[in-house]
Amino acid sequence: MFSAWMSGWFNQKKGYVFVDLNAYARNVASVKAWCAINPTQTVMAGLERSTAGQ
Repeated sequence: MFSAWMSGWFNQKKGYVFVDLNAYARNVASVKAWCAINPTQTVMAGLERSTAGQ
C-alpha cells in the first residue's frame, strides 16, 4: 500500500497522469535495493534523491 501511495504522490508531483505498471515494478525494486544498501537513510530521502533533477 505504501509503495502504491508514494508512487501516485511522486507521479502527481511530476505531472504524470498515467499508470505504468512496469515502471512501478521497476521503481519498487529500485527503492528496495537502495534501502538495502542505505539502511540508515529514510525512504523519503531515497525517493527524493531518485527524483532530483527530473
